[in-house]
Amino acid sequence: MVDKKNRIFSQFLTAVNQYKTSRDVSALQDGKKRLETDRADINTKLTNAIAVFKEEGQNVYDKAQDLLRYEKAIMDSLDGYITSVQKSQQKSASPEDTQFTQKVTDARTRSESILASL
Repeated sequence: MVDKKNRIFSQFLTAVNQYKTSRDVSALQDGKKRLETDRADINTKLTNAIAVFKEEGQNVYDKAQDLLRYEKAIMDSLDGYITSVQKSQQKSASPEDTQFTQKVTDARTRSESILASL
């Protein structure tokens, strides 16, 4: 599930890059909608799986909860990132791209670290 979540963030970044090339707003909006829908579905499944960990012990449960917590920074900045992409005339990476991509990378690294520790 975590790998699938990482893929949907990568797909969203691909949609952003396509938007920069084509300026097709509907493609960007579809990418955002897909990210939000798929993310909600995966988070529901993760929440259910994490509930099982609570029975096994609080430490495992807390680590598993972090899987959901780390992406919060990404989602909190999503609308601002989309707005900056739409306003930008750059087709190459902007500072906003770099910051958003770094947040995705950090969340992915933390998730992989948590999974390795479980």
